[in-house]
Amino acid sequence: MWIHEEKITFVTEYQQLYDQGELSFKKFILDDQQFKKNYSEWKSLVDEILSFFATVTKKSLAKKSKEELAQSYTQFLKIVCLFWTVGLLPEIANWGGEQLLKRKLQKILSKNNFIRVFERLTAPQDYSFYQDEEIDLFNIKLGKRTLKEHQEKFFWMLNSYHHTKVLPISYFQERLDTLSLGEAKKRLKTLQSFPEETKQAKKKIIKKYHLSNEVAKIAQRLSFCIWWQDLRKKYIFMINHQLDLYVDAITVHFKIDAHKLHYYTVEELKILLEKNKQISQEMIKNRLNYFVEIYHQKENSVEHSFGMRCKQKIQPFLKQTFDPAQKKLKGLVVSSGKKVQGKAKIILSPKDFSKMQKNDVLVCPMTAPDYIVAMRKAVAIVTDEGGMTCHAAIVARELGIPCIVATKIATKLLKDNDLVEVDTELGIVRKLSE
Repeated sequence: MWIHEEKITFVTEYQQLYDQGELSFKKFILDDQQFKKNYSEWKSLVDEILSFFATVTKKSLAKKSKEELAQSYTQFLKIVCLFWTVGLLPEIANWGGEQLLKRKLQKILSKNNFIRVFERLTAPQDYSFYQDEEIDLFNIKLGKRTLKEHQEKFFWMLNSYHHTKVLPISYFQERLDTLSLGEAKKRLKTLQSFPEETKQAKKKIIKKYHLSNEVAKIAQRLSFCIWWQDLRKKYIFMINHQLDLYVDAITVHFKIDAHKLHYYTVEELKILLEKNKQISQEMIKNRLNYFVEIYHQKENSVEHSFGMRCKQKIQPFLKQTFDPAQKKLKGLVVSSGKKVQGKAKIILSPKDFSKMQKNDVLVCPMTAPDYIVAMRKAVAIVTDEGGMTCHAAIVARELGIPCIVATKIATKLLKDNDLVEVDTELGIVRKLSE
């Protein structure tokens, strides 16, 4: 795993990941008893986290002594680690569930039918937290909620793995101002009918292609795990907000710049609180440049390295050879739709979101949750990486826009404002003009 600025590159042996994921999917997800046990345990942990967060506010942390802050932070870490222990299950299982369902469907479906069937069968039936937020926002327009209540409930919406922000009431007010009452009613009605329509669409697919109970169950559990993994992000964003509250409190006690504290590991923050032991300025400087974490399977050990030598270590994995004159690239269709055209916008981080205009084609290495701002403007999405159950695939299906992932070179071949065509029938992105 290579971390540089806002980008994380994870290098792995994909087939091993798919195979290990399939073992986990069969053992912990397809088994009814295990599935119920694991999800119930995770829900209990979420309830515990929310109860804990209700007592840990910026004001309460500011009143704590160093010793009290250390105790509170240790309790926070314990709960979060348990959350992740079970919370990683849907992510690992999704790799395996995707492989298993794909193998089963390809035995009975043609190549043309496979994408549409897979897409429908794996679509989550429950609302994502983005859809929950939209429903709540539309209800404000109908006078059923207040903006203050909405802001308190969804202030964390644009947090990410890299940064946090508390969204002000004005952010939601601006979005609300773009909606007419009629449009709010129409979109609310569409969202409210979404779960039942998705359920009925799956029933039709199963009946039309005479899918077995086994295949239907694999699809249903994979669909649930995709929803579960997406729901997990909601609580990760809340956790990251809480972590920053601790960072702010530590800053006051130890007079260390908050920006530098973000380059501590969570364990190093614990040692700082308990033993007043800081990491060196040289270490922070190195981590500001490059950071690599390598897991060695045989030794069951983790190696960390920092600084410029990390760049040399990771470069062989990042090299992509291609003809810069080529006019088209292929990828994996994860959300089908009509053939569309638009201006390409290369988005490498949230700093680039201002480039996106309505009906542009979003081109990025892969999407992250805070990309929702750009995704809502896009006429189509094209990524370098990803699979059938990746974030871009899930959100593109929710938005009803075409999406092609795993092109490998889209962000390198295409340039801002290139006119491109996204063809999900053939899984091709064409550069029409520069």
